Amino acid sequence: MPVELEEIKHQVEHYSEQLLDFLDSSKDEMQKTVKKGLNLYRQQLVYQIKPSDSRIDGRVQDVTPVEVTLDLTFPVLNTCSCPQEGMCRHQMAVFFAVFAQFHSVSQWMDRWKSAQALEMIKGLKRGSDLLKQTQLTGYQKWISHYEEAFKSLDTRNLYLIELHAQNTYRNLMRKEPVEREWKPLYQLFTSYFSFKKLNEIALGLEVEDRSDLSHLLSFFQYMLDEAEDAVYRLTVTTMPFAFDEYIEFLKDDTATLIDDQAVFPFETLELYRVMWTSLFKKASWRKQELERLDELNLTTFEEKVALSHHYILSREDDQAMALLKEIGAESMPYVPFWLKWLGGLGQARRYKQLLQFSIDLIPAFFGGFETDYNRISFTRFFLDTIDEGFLEKEDSGFLEKLYLQLLPYSYRYYSEFLLIKKDFKKWMELEQYIGNSIEDLDKSDIKVISTEAPRLLMPMYHETIDRALEERNRQSYKKAVKHLKKLRALYRKEKKMEQWEYFMDSLLDKTKRLRAFHEECRKGKLINA
Repeated sequence: MPVELEEIKHQVEHYSEQLLDFLDSSKDEMQKTVKKGLNLYRQQLVYQIKPSDSRIDGRVQDVTPVEVTLDLTFPVLNTCSCPQEGMCRHQMAVFFAVFAQFHSVSQWMDRWKSAQALEMIKGLKRGSDLLKQTQLTGYQKWISHYEEAFKSLDTRNLYLIELHAQNTYRNLMRKEPVEREWKPLYQLFTSYFSFKKLNEIALGLEVEDRSDLSHLLSFFQYMLDEAEDAVYRLTVTTMPFAFDEYIEFLKDDTATLIDDQAVFPFETLELYRVMWTSLFKKASWRKQELERLDELNLTTFEEKVALSHHYILSREDDQAMALLKEIGAESMPYVPFWLKWLGGLGQARRYKQLLQFSIDLIPAFFGGFETDYNRISFTRFFLDTIDEGFLEKEDSGFLEKLYLQLLPYSYRYYSEFLLIKKDFKKWMELEQYIGNSIEDLDKSDIKVISTEAPRLLMPMYHETIDRALEERNRQSYKKAVKHLKKLRALYRKEKKMEQWEYFMDSLLDKTKRLRAFHEECRKGKLINA
């Protein structure tokens, strides 16, 4: 078998295995979709099949012809020109036509149906099984489902693990309780334990470098978002007493987030902080956790950040900052979470104290970055968490100081700040500090300043014109004339036309050898023909 055909065979086999998990055989609609696809294939209505680079293109002659693309790596990315969303009969027909080149379609169907039968058998238990099952109740039953689901997670292909994990999470969420008030609690448990289970699986993978697991990050971030959403939904209403044992169990279990090794420490600590900030609010619980952490030797980074978090929750900010100072610049990414929380509480003094502490860490923290791109990215992340309205209301000078200390990476934020304050003099100084010319400025900003303070634009126009003339080509001369006309309008607005005439005479005398420039000036009606 040629190498290319062998590769396609492997991809199709892997795709077929994914479909066994992806297509829920217990759903009537899915059974109909698969059956219709099988009929289209058997009627030989699939044609123009073209394999290429992890995908299969094909056409199906249905009532109207449709075009299908199968993504052999990620089935969820399949496309079909028919209006049906998700898996459709046409995608199944193309799959069967391709699969038949290498294996028996009937055998694949038998395997898929056996999965359906297995689901039905799961509902039929012997008396002894029912006796055992009654021992698992409440959250224990949920956790048992999670354990079972992730035990069978396919880890053969490192780059497909995230997709399999997402499918597993979606399948688990389909089993959520029917009672509306229980749904967010189930979502919290499911996302929390999916986060933990994939962490366990990732730690057990044989990889040369931890960076090889970076593609899994989006799943952990997704689980964090799901957990945060569930916590919010749980806390905006009064929780039933029946939730107490579930919440207390989670409270005790979060210790494992700190004690166990994490593939992605930032997201793991974020999950821990979200739950202890918004969900576990009992003073006795927080005191107990603070004491537990305080008794540790604090040998790990995670333990120190977690203890700092509980110091802040307990209003012991000085102790928190002393510990964060001990950690050093590495603690910087964790500060925005606390700033956002303190800003939400309206505690200006504590907010400013922690913000100043973080500002002092920034030079050392930025020193650890290799590129300005990373510094700009972090500055954006950091400033987006700052409640600028709250801080400006309390102390606008402090906010400006923050922007100044973060320059040049805070340029866009500081620029907008100065425009809102109508401090156009500082705004022009900032643009010149950054090295912008008049051509780099936003047209709407130029329009505002030309109305409010036209004289401030003049120096920048002069500089831009000088640079254009230095280029000494026809295009740059046209550009210079365009800016000269705008500069003339500013002089007119300032009622300084005598100065304009003097400037223009001097410029023409200085450039008398530049005949092309003078020609452009005549075309632009800056001088007489």
